[in-house]
Formats: sequence, C-alpha cells, structure tokens
Amino acid sequence: MFRFFLSLILMLPLSASARVCIYLIPEVEAYNRSLTLSDIASIEGDPAGQAGVLKIPQSLYKDFIVDRSELNDYLSMSLNQTFTIFGNGAKLSFKSNIPDESPVVIKDDKPFIVKKGENVDLVIRKKGISIEMSGKSLQNGTEDDEISVRLKNGKILKGKPLGAGRVAVHL
Repeated sequence: MFRFFLSLILMLPLSASARVCIYLIPEVEAYNRSLTLSDIASIEGDPAGQAGVLKIPQSLYKDFIVDRSELNDYLSMSLNQTFTIFGNGAKLSFKSNIPDESPVVIKDDKPFIVKKGENVDLVIRKKGISIEMSGKSLQNGTEDDEISVRLKNGKILKGKPLGAGRVAVHL
C-alpha cells in the first residue's frame, strides 16, 4: 500500500507538467482579421508550439469577444493536449496598419530591421535607468519608424527599432 501511494506521488508531477496553460489577454488590438491562439493568449507548457499556431475561427469572435467557454469547446475538438484556460475572455478591436489620422508617407526602400510578429527585446530607458524585457512586434519597422510592441501581459508600447530584434522605448 505504501508503494502505491509513493508511486502515485512521484507520478503526479509528471501528469501535471503535460498540461498546456492558456492565459487569455483581456483586451487585444489586432491588425489582422485572421487570428491565432497566440494573438489572444499567452501559452505555457506547449513545447511543440502546436497550440500557438492554431487558427481561431471567425465565428468565435464575430461579436468581437472570444469567450472562454466558446474557446474551450473549440480547443477540446482541435487540440490534442490537455489544457487549462485562465481568464474569462478576450475583447478584440481591429486596427488598420495605417491609422486614419496619420498622413500617408512614401518611404524609400530601407530594409525592415524588425518584422511583424517577431519576438523582440525591449529596452526601456528613463533618467539613466535601463530595463530590458521581451515582447512581440505588431508592425514591420526600419530604424526611422515608430512601431507597436505587445508585452506578455497584453499592454502595447511604442518604440523605435534599434537593430535586429531590439526596440527602444522612451518613457
């Protein structure tokens, strides 16, 4: 009997580590009508990256909200892993890549040093203090551009590309 409980205790962490944790971002600004799970959530415990590239059908967000229960039903049919969803839902707003109030500027053909969807390192500087964190670029950018970057907590900051995969944010 003791061996049974000991083996059960030893196997418990193994079964818990196979669970994918999906943390819904409460408010999401999307620049594309085609969404993947990684656009609306932070995902942990998915070493193969299968969950993050899963496309969300438009029927789930026709009301501009991805509800937890709707997402749970969809993922239970589409995902081959056990998962847990944290958060009640994600409220979506769709933006164009060019804001209405900004004039259209024709640029010379400078190469993009930061590409849309790329994971970037953010360097935040203020009064001699420098903080580094990671985020996801929401736009392509050259060294002269100001681009939007989404942090893991869902907040969006604007910054200027410094080099390949690095963006400077001045507060």
